[in-house]
Amino acid sequence: MKNQSLKIGRSSSIAFIMGLSGMLTTGCQLALNRSASVIQKKTITLGEVLPLYASAPQWNDFYVSNSVTSACLGTENNCKHGGELKQVAITGRDQCASTLVLTDALDAFNWACDSSAGKVIFKGSLKPEKSLADLVTPASEWAKNSVKINDGGDLMASTPSLVWWTNPVQSLPDSTATPVILSTAGTLYVAATNQVTQGYNINADKISIAFLPGVTLTGTATINTNNGTYKATAPNTKVMISVGTQNFNSVEGSNSWEFGVKPVSGWTLDGNSLVDRMIMFKSANYMRLKNLNLRKSAGWGMQNSNSLGYTLSRMNITDNPTYGLVENVSSYPTFDHINGMDNGYELVDFNSPSNLNAQWLYSRNTPNGGQADYNAGIWIGGCVSCIFRNIEVNSSSCAGMTVKSTSNSTFDQIKLTTSGSGGAVTCTAEGGTGLYYRYGSNNVFSNMQIHSNSGSGVRVNQAGTTLFKNIQVINNGTSSAFTGRAGIRETGGTSGVVTYQNVIASNNGLEGLSIGNTGSILSQILATHNGTSGVTINAAAKSVTAATVAFNGAYGINENFKDAGTVYHDILAYKNTLSGIYLNDESLGATLSQIVSQNNGGAGILVGTPTASGVAKVKLVGNLLVGSNTGGACALPAPAVMSGVADVNCTPSATSTATIRGPINITASMIEATSTTQAYASLTDWSSATPVAKVWGRLNPLASACITGENCQMYDWALKASDTLFRNTSGDAAAQNESFLTNSTCPAQTYGTRNDSNFASTTTFLRNAIEDVTAAAGNHNGLCEAGEVCIYTPNFGYYQGEGTLSNCIYKDNGGLLNIVMNGFSVNGH
Repeated sequence: MKNQSLKIGRSSSIAFIMGLSGMLTTGCQLALNRSASVIQKKTITLGEVLPLYASAPQWNDFYVSNSVTSACLGTENNCKHGGELKQVAITGRDQCASTLVLTDALDAFNWACDSSAGKVIFKGSLKPEKSLADLVTPASEWAKNSVKINDGGDLMASTPSLVWWTNPVQSLPDSTATPVILSTAGTLYVAATNQVTQGYNINADKISIAFLPGVTLTGTATINTNNGTYKATAPNTKVMISVGTQNFNSVEGSNSWEFGVKPVSGWTLDGNSLVDRMIMFKSANYMRLKNLNLRKSAGWGMQNSNSLGYTLSRMNITDNPTYGLVENVSSYPTFDHINGMDNGYELVDFNSPSNLNAQWLYSRNTPNGGQADYNAGIWIGGCVSCIFRNIEVNSSSCAGMTVKSTSNSTFDQIKLTTSGSGGAVTCTAEGGTGLYYRYGSNNVFSNMQIHSNSGSGVRVNQAGTTLFKNIQVINNGTSSAFTGRAGIRETGGTSGVVTYQNVIASNNGLEGLSIGNTGSILSQILATHNGTSGVTINAAAKSVTAATVAFNGAYGINENFKDAGTVYHDILAYKNTLSGIYLNDESLGATLSQIVSQNNGGAGILVGTPTASGVAKVKLVGNLLVGSNTGGACALPAPAVMSGVADVNCTPSATSTATIRGPINITASMIEATSTTQAYASLTDWSSATPVAKVWGRLNPLASACITGENCQMYDWALKASDTLFRNTSGDAAAQNESFLTNSTCPAQTYGTRNDSNFASTTTFLRNAIEDVTAAAGNHNGLCEAGEVCIYTPNFGYYQGEGTLSNCIYKDNGGLLNIVMNGFSVNGH
């Protein structure tokens, strides 16, 4: 149809135009808004990538940590590697934000934003898994790198791709025909191809060797190094890489690392069972070894002597017929992420280092034998002010870890299992221990799992002041060829004070704890299903507090020492094969406070006949609950041996110093046996779920340790939250205690007037509390006295609640003064 036009009515036209106008306006505004947003983000600009500290610009430069403007000379004890640290300043922002993300092209650095100095700077540190080998090329050059910054996912700016260091880089010289001396200071050498080597001696400062991925040096039987100077002159030893008296050197690879996993390929140095040492360094201050896999020397994998501040990181040292590494008299070294598998002796033999920091060490299968303390997965002697953390050792010949003549040191997060593979003939009958500890003082061992060792879990021999806290010693003493075979065994006799706090000793071949040190203190002890007694006292131990001893093959507590004078406070002895508590011989000075001894195969409390002076005295205080024991409530040689009883059966007298109650059925109060069972042979994880206190034990018969050929059962020694008979009744052993509420007045059962004294009346202590032996204040005897930090004990025995400890407002009421009282947030489950 010709000459026809579209006709739009007036109202339709206006609506169309207005709609179009609105649409245009909205679109333009959106575009403007988007443009403004982009413009705002584009105000970010990046500065040049610079050294973080001008005092340490090159790869092997170090700075003094408390004076970052000072370059390290190599004699200071607080130097840090500055060569791997970078910084980039940005403009356009006046503070850090989570949307700002800086990355580098090589993905080699972690970048953190810092605006504390009034400007925004990104600081870069080399990623733990990266090394010099990730920063150079097969052409023996620095790899170029750049950074870019994103804001909320939008790329804002980037830097040119440049070289960030100016150290000269060369190919590692060929050493196939003859040993090579590297003597040009500051040079970095790149090992880009495999070769058979006659060895390298680093003879200048600030030299590095970088091994590219897949590159292996294989050793030969070339004598190339002097074992006294670690230099090439007058050689008498076969070594692959040696350093003597040179500082700030490094050997760095590109291998990956996984805790406890042995590589199947990717060996950096292969000694080919020909070299004496793969790496040796002496007086080589601030030496760095990283991302290296070493195997098969003819002797030791590595040897170091008298070096300051050196670092070993992310290394695998395997298949050496003797030691993985021997460390001698060095100071401020760092060991970080080291695996040692299938070495004949120790992964590391630490000889007299000081201020050492070692973490994430793993040792497995050290088969060669020695003495009781040799061969160990890790051997530590003469260490001063050292830190060991996250250590695991299994399948060592004679000891998992040996610690001798060590002081002021910390051991934390340690797991030691299946030691004693060398047998008693090779290791002596005292071997096979998880931890052998001797001549130490002022050391702290914490958070340890010591399981399934052939001898004792821990052997403490002539130790000084020491604290063991949060320790599990479970299923040790698996071989009858070894002596002792306790969870923890003290020998040698000493006057040093050894304190045990929160120890679970379960399913050990003989005793849970066998105490032989004068002055030892046991607090918060769970000793169940051990082959003989739960706790044996063979010396004048100070106290045993908050302890549950149950289902043991002999006594719950066996005081096998005349006149020990030990205070037993807050004890639950339950279903042991013999008596719940046995006090041998005179027992002069023993104190029984807050005692429950029920359902045992012997007497609740058995006191032996005096053999010397004819005088046996035991003081009773607090509450005494004895009953349903096969051998009666008590079996005393005469009523006079115990205060406050009218006859040998512990019938209370008119002048009783304790409240003595008859039998109550406490079996329903505890969760006790669970439905979880497993054959002994298939159990690989014996760990206890603390503080809930779940442990494995014998299924049938109930008492003693579960052993080969039997079925084991999981037991839970917590109290039921619904229980009102045994839980929260420590006040009078009948009614419920007042509630414990954080920041409120403490329960009346903790008032300062609710106190008792020991047999000699030399110590006055709260009845319903124990001392926090880990607190700085106090005399650390385990009893809650004036001026101390204490833990409220609403129950009897080990389980006093769980969760976090918090404070209540203590009232002395004219009794014991200045006590800080803490209690658990949860009681029962």
